[in-house]
Amino acid sequence: MQGGAIGEPGAELIGVLACIIGGAIYSAVEKSLAALGEPRLRAAREGDDANARAAARYLDAPTRVSLRLSAGRILCLVCTTVLSYDIALHFDPPALRVVAVAVAALAYAALQGVTTTLATRRANRLALPLLRYARPLEWFATPFAFPLQWVSRAIDTLYPARPEETPERVTQLDVEHMIEQGAEHGSIPAQDAELLRSVIEFGDTVVREIMVPRTSMIAIDISTPLSEVMQLITGEGHSRYPVYRERVDQVEGTLYAKDLFRLIGEGGQATGKLEDLIRRPVFFTALSQKISVLLRQMQARRVHVAIVVDEFGGTAGMVTLEDIIEEIVGEIRDEHDTDEAPVRQIGPDRYLADADVSVYDFAEITGLALPEQVRSYESLGGMVVDLAGRVPKNGDSVEVGGHDIIVRAADERRVSRVEIVRRKQLPPAAE
Repeated sequence: MQGGAIGEPGAELIGVLACIIGGAIYSAVEKSLAALGEPRLRAAREGDDANARAAARYLDAPTRVSLRLSAGRILCLVCTTVLSYDIALHFDPPALRVVAVAVAALAYAALQGVTTTLATRRANRLALPLLRYARPLEWFATPFAFPLQWVSRAIDTLYPARPEETPERVTQLDVEHMIEQGAEHGSIPAQDAELLRSVIEFGDTVVREIMVPRTSMIAIDISTPLSEVMQLITGEGHSRYPVYRERVDQVEGTLYAKDLFRLIGEGGQATGKLEDLIRRPVFFTALSQKISVLLRQMQARRVHVAIVVDEFGGTAGMVTLEDIIEEIVGEIRDEHDTDEAPVRQIGPDRYLADADVSVYDFAEITGLALPEQVRSYESLGGMVVDLAGRVPKNGDSVEVGGHDIIVRAADERRVSRVEIVRRKQLPPAAE
C-alpha cells in the first residue's frame, strides 16, 4: 500500500459495504415477491393489516415496483464495482488490486445468494414485510427506474400482451402447480388435494367418459306387468329406471321406484299399467356434452336421469346425478353396491377388471403402458369385441401392446369381465 494513504479508502469501504447490503435487500424483495406469487398476493390483499396494504400497493402497479427493485439492484452492483476499483487503486503491486475487486465481487454475490435463498424459501413470511421496510430504498431507486419504465412502455406498445399472457389470469396449470406444491409440503392434505384435482378436471370431462353404457343399463319395457316390475326393483335396488317401448332406442319415460311403492302403500294393487306411472318428458343429452354443463341443465330441469344419445339418435347409455357428483368426490357406495373394485390385481402383472371400465381409466389405475391408439375405446369390453371382430367366448383372448386380454365372463351379446396379463419380456439372445 502506498505511504500516507492508509486512511483514504475508509469512506469507499463503507460505501462498498452499504452497496453490497443494499443490493442484497433489493434482490431479496424482488425474488421473494416472485416466489410468493400473484394468487397468494391477492389473498393477502383481502386483509386489513399493513401487509395487506403492501400487497395492494404492489398489485396496483407490479411492473413499476419490480422495475424500481431491479434498478436499485443494478445501481448497487455498479456502485460496488466502481468503489471497489477505486479502493484497489490504493494497493500496490497491481496483483493486489485484482484481489481487492475480486473480494468485493465475491462478497456481493455471496450475500445476495444467501439473502435471496432465505427470502425465497420463507416467502410467505418475509415477502410483504420486506416490501414494507424496503420502501425507502424503493423511493431512492425511483429516478433510476425511469429509463427502464420508458423501455417497458415502448415494448408494451410495440408488442401488446395477449389475453392468455396477462398476469391477472391465473391459468389451470398455475392452480395445478399450487395444489401439487401444497400436497408435497403437507399444507394441503392428500384427500383435499385429490378433491381439488377432481374439481379442475371436472370441466373437461364429457358424458361419454362417465355414462352407464347401453349394454349395462337396467331398462324396463313399457308393457311389463307391474308385478314383474316390482320384482325387478326389489332385486336391483335402484331408485330410477328408464322405460322404453319395444326397444331401448325408444325411451318413453322414467320410472321412479317410490311412485310404485306409493301406489302399493296406498292400498293399490300391482295390476295397473306401467305407462300410467312413468314420468315424462325424457331428458336427452349428447355423448360429447360437458358434464359441467349437463349438471346445470339437470339442476334447472330438476331431473336425476339423462338418456345419452349418439349421433344417429340411438340410445348410447344413461347418466345420473350421482355419476356426475362421483367425478368430484369419488365413488359413492350405498347398501346395494358391492365392495368389489372394478379393477383388481390378482397377481404379478395380472389384473381382473369389469369390461365396462374405460381403457384410459384402466391404464391410469394399473400403470400399465397400453398403446395410445387403444386408449380411445370407451370400455375394455368394447375394445375386445372390436379387435376380435365378434363377441368372444369365455377363454378367448386378444393381444394388445404386449398384453394378453382374456375374456373371463361373456354372453352372446357382450363381454362383462376380462383378465389382463402383461407378457414377460424375453432377454435378448446372446451374440
